[in-house]
Amino acid sequence: MAVNPRQTLIDSLRGREVRLPNLWEYFPGWPAATSKDLPAIRHLVNHHLDTLYTTELLGRKKAKAFQLNDFPLFGAAWWPDAPLDRLLVTTAFFIWIYAWDDELDNAKGDLCGDFDKAQQFRSQTVDFLRDCLDLPPYTSGMPTFPLITLLQPSVRLISEAYSLAQRRRLLDEMLFYIDKTSLEHRLIISNEIPTLDDYWGIRMGTSAIHVTTAMLEYAYGLELSEDIARSSFMRDLFDITNEVISLTNDILSVKKEAADGAVHNALIILFAELGDLDAAVASAMALLRRLTAQFEVVAERLLQSVETMSTAEQQSVRTIIKGCQYQCTGNLAWSLSTPRYGVVQTGEGRLLLQL
Repeated sequence: MAVNPRQTLIDSLRGREVRLPNLWEYFPGWPAATSKDLPAIRHLVNHHLDTLYTTELLGRKKAKAFQLNDFPLFGAAWWPDAPLDRLLVTTAFFIWIYAWDDELDNAKGDLCGDFDKAQQFRSQTVDFLRDCLDLPPYTSGMPTFPLITLLQPSVRLISEAYSLAQRRRLLDEMLFYIDKTSLEHRLIISNEIPTLDDYWGIRMGTSAIHVTTAMLEYAYGLELSEDIARSSFMRDLFDITNEVISLTNDILSVKKEAADGAVHNALIILFAELGDLDAAVASAMALLRRLTAQFEVVAERLLQSVETMSTAEQQSVRTIIKGCQYQCTGNLAWSLSTPRYGVVQTGEGRLLLQL
């Protein structure tokens, strides 16, 4: 029988401990907050889950897991300064992305093991998303996968608030996300362990962070000029935000990923390359330190690039920068709070993950 390198790697991790430092120390001076509307958003989001994400659609166990993951806190920590109506929409959109991604990742589902069917799922999602954003080419008919249609309420509201340019940018990021899930799916089927560089290129899409940053203008009622929004400086900001959040998530989700038999995780791949778990953790933490420091450099360059623009435009850019920082610290706060990752907090903010 042929040896499965992925399974061998996962087996070598079982029973090990991952000890992490206080991750908040890697975000010195960064803003972190929770929306004052968290109680209201809890009520509204739970109602949203009860009415749209029914047990018939998700299955009782998965529907319960959605409740336990505390998505209201996620939204309240990622977009803490957003007004309640827009906070509800951004949170609902993220919940849909989470559910959509879970359909593809779920090893017990019929999409994970059927690439052709998964591609139909992706294709119908793109068609329906274009319709919701009023961006051609248009299609007729409804998706055959019920979950896809659940994006309509939130995306319609975003579409109504966004200009044509903003809708195109959001679609671009959704297409990037969906395309990278396809590449990841092929890699999973192959049973290959990717190099860190190859994995990182895919992870920048599958994280969906470029989608969440594309929603910042909606969350805070902004409309950046195309000169700013599509500048290399803004792209650098969104890229570094993506890297910070993706790495933080990979570090904290390693227990869950290992339990699921998944190797597409930066910390697991570092372990495969270095052959030592402590060395892999040290390398990941050093990279996170470099990334958060680089964020400050990138943000300053972006601010310098708009120095000659209007006060209002400069303020919008500052709001976007702060919004990116909120997403980074909000991700950390939510990840430490949710039972999803099985993180045990020890003394002085240190963390323990039992694989």
